[in-house]
Amino acid sequence: MAEGLSKKDVLRCLKRFIAREVFYDLKHDLLTTKDDLRLDGRREEEVLVPLMETDPCAAEVFSLTQQGMRVESDGDFLAAMALYERAASIAEGPHAECIAEHFMARHRSPSEELEHNLQALALARKVGDDRVADYFASFLGCVGLSYERAGRPDLARSPLEEALEHLGAVPPGDYKDSVELDIRNALSRVAPEQPLAT
Repeated sequence: MAEGLSKKDVLRCLKRFIAREVFYDLKHDLLTTKDDLRLDGRREEEVLVPLMETDPCAAEVFSLTQQGMRVESDGDFLAAMALYERAASIAEGPHAECIAEHFMARHRSPSEELEHNLQALALARKVGDDRVADYFASFLGCVGLSYERAGRPDLARSPLEEALEHLGAVPPGDYKDSVELDIRNALSRVAPEQPLAT
């Protein structure tokens, strides 16, 4: 048995591992879908029309990620990942690249997910204008959740707290409420002794 553990101990560790992975996947799913990247035709059109005029590459990347979300919602994860990878392959410039990286984080190992989410955040910071203002709550929330999922809760708190500061840029509605709830729930897990600002 591994490290001198009994069969019973190994099975208990395996069960804990599976339970933890399932728990984080369930908690994680909402935050890995951004408001402007969800399957809402009105919102998709609102994003695509100005993007086509100001950043055609980002518009094409966005369109591919939307296709990926649609096939993913039908349960075809391999096809979705192929679309996200195609989006990443054509992305040029930090705006298009941050969108692609955000989606490349989906359905990855904890370490790969963290790497893609950190890259998406770094690229969004490089954009330097308000085109990405409403991305930050989600991107920072995803980084915090990725740190937690990767077993590094000590590093999760800072991006989660920063995510709360960016919620004001997210349009009011159910999505904003859900993201805020997920961020606050994550903060209560990684820093339970700290009171949260309201």
